[in-house]
Amino acid sequence: MILYCPLTGGSHGYAQEGAPALIVQTLHADFLIAALFSFAASVCAWFLEDMHVLVKRRDALDRG
Repeated sequence: MILYCPLTGGSHGYAQEGAPALIVQTLHADFLIAALFSFAASVCAWFLEDMHVLVKRRDALDRG
């Protein structure tokens, strides 16, 4: 498999055996980063209820 590189104007050849392993390694890193962001968002959402503005707004809605 030969890939064309538009930045250098040349082509780079990759062995057929190495390309799938490179793709899997890259996807592994991408999914790890996505999992870390998802975990951080979950932690932030967990503590979102403790914000004083939201508690006051919820109490005002409960009162009528």
